[in-house]
Amino acid sequence: MNQTRNFLTLGAAAIVLSLALWWITEHQHPKQVLGTIYIETGSMEPILHVHQNYETLSPKDAPYKDSKVGDVIVSSAPWNPLKMPVPHQVVYLTLAGPVCCGLANKGIHDPYPVSENQYMGTVIIPKPK
Repeated sequence: MNQTRNFLTLGAAAIVLSLALWWITEHQHPKQVLGTIYIETGSMEPILHVHQNYETLSPKDAPYKDSKVGDVIVSSAPWNPLKMPVPHQVVYLTLAGPVCCGLANKGIHDPYPVSENQYMGTVIIPKPK
């Protein structure tokens, strides 16, 4: 009788563990790279360099609401005359969204906060070699 109870307890534990591992596998996905962004200008020197490609995380893997000071986010900035995605660093957060700045722009912030509709993802900053 005791041996049967131990067997059933082990079986139940194995089922619970299997379900937990299945849930983790199904619901925890690795961050997906959205694509790359090609740097057209020197506004983000010395972190991002002109004529280089950098990987970006999608809004699914780097949600807008999780943007924090120091992140380099990509937006479809309507003020940008090039009409290209703009990667700039978040310098502070407001209720209207993150306010960004190109590092080489000597503290001149972008004219408007980035809205959720303009947010395109977050740049993966390469580690220094």
